[in-house]
Amino acid sequence: MQTITLEVSDELATQLIPLRQELPQLLARLVANIVESPPQQARQAKIHREAMAWRALPLATRQQYAGQFVAVHNGQVIDSDLDRLELYRRIQQKLGHVPVLITPARQPSPREFSLHSPRLSHP
Repeated sequence: MQTITLEVSDELATQLIPLRQELPQLLARLVANIVESPPQQARQAKIHREAMAWRALPLATRQQYAGQFVAVHNGQVIDSDLDRLELYRRIQQKLGHVPVLITPARQPSPREFSLHSPRLSHP
């Protein structure tokens, strides 16, 4: 096993002292997540596909989750919860840092906005 040395400021080192027993595991997970996580464009493309899959579900299916947040992965709702943070934590625990869409179920489709541009008229 190789050793990696990390230099940090005195201030940060002081903050890390209480975590010294957990630090090796935390750093190992952080490095693994950085190495294993797909590039940002791939993550965004996956989230876009999951959003399309969510919107493609029948309205009756989406309405089952009304008032909740849903997690969509590989085109399917894999979990839901009233609390977005709890849902996020469960998904993170199950899948790690895999891109998963977490969205409010109350929105059957993307919000639409109408922008009215002002017209200038000359007298």
